[in-house]
Amino acid sequence: GYVFKNKVIPLFSSATELCMSLHKSFPHFELIGWDFCINEKNEVQLMEWNANGVDISITEATTGPHYSDLGWENLWKR
Repeated sequence: GYVFKNKVIPLFSSATELCMSLHKSFPHFELIGWDFCINEKNEVQLMEWNANGVDISITEATTGPHYSDLGWENLWKR
């Protein structure tokens, strides 16, 4: 039921620029999955990167993220 229309991802262009900059540092990998977040200081932060298997597993796609018990869905409410 979440509506994505007219929503803005904060610092999306900054994350994209950082992704492209980091990617140039690893020219020997054709495909890298970059996972970014926006930290409490409102800065783009790299969480992890994957060069082997950059997809969403079938279990995550069907059951949701495997970190659902950490309360992350409440972070935006603070």
